[in-house]
Amino acid sequence: MNKRMMMALSVGLMLVSVAQASQEDFFRGLSGRGDSGTGSSGSLVDVTMFLAVLGLIAGALVLLVWIVRLRKTLATRAKHNPARLVRELARKVNLKPTQLKKLKPMAAKAEVSHPLVLLLCPSIVAGLMKKNKQQ
Repeated sequence: MNKRMMMALSVGLMLVSVAQASQEDFFRGLSGRGDSGTGSSGSLVDVTMFLAVLGLIAGALVLLVWIVRLRKTLATRAKHNPARLVRELARKVNLKPTQLKKLKPMAAKAEVSHPLVLLLCPSIVAGLMKKNKQQ
């Protein structure tokens, strides 16, 4: 006999034996419930199994909500970093780090909160230039 044929025969025999066992269990379960009337012997197991599955689903939902909130807080922390904002703006304006270092003392003289304010408001730079010429 061929190996494939032997394998198919053994799988077929296993399926038949499983089908017979499950069919006998099915009929045994039906006859047991029919005798008790209310099915009290199986109802306690059914309720506890239902509650266990319900608890697992609730736990999974709580865990899922917690993970989503954690990801949102981590994402917002990374976005609101002032140093990152300065780097991104400097890249967009093609501002070199040495130029940014030169803007810092000018921002201190103009009493503005950040050196990039000088880029946004050229009138402050013009006022500083006038003060430097006068002095």
